[in-house]
Amino acid sequence: MDDKNCSTKGKIEKDILKDRWPDRPGWDGLAKTIETLAKACGGSAQCHKKYEYLSVSLETRGMPEAQVNALWALAELVEQVSDAEDHGDQSTVHWVRQTLVSSKR
Repeated sequence: MDDKNCSTKGKIEKDILKDRWPDRPGWDGLAKTIETLAKACGGSAQCHKKYEYLSVSLETRGMPEAQVNALWALAELVEQVSDAEDHGDQSTVHWVRQTLVSSKR
């Protein structure tokens, strides 16, 4: 890759992950959450931008069914919350977005 086109050259992994989607507030938090939980369960998750939402790919082989179901439910929620479409003030998506904005951890 041409060095002048590589925006992550010289950055540490933490900074690269922080800069994944600078134009999408909350996406890094959503991605880190599911990636961390999948790893803790013995699987993996990869998040990437697809159209206007955050797409989640899971690797769950060998995991107990309850963990697989929980991760798939979380993956679906991550995708819905990252969608740019307005879902209304009473939706779960709205609640999660508000929670992400108000939690500054």
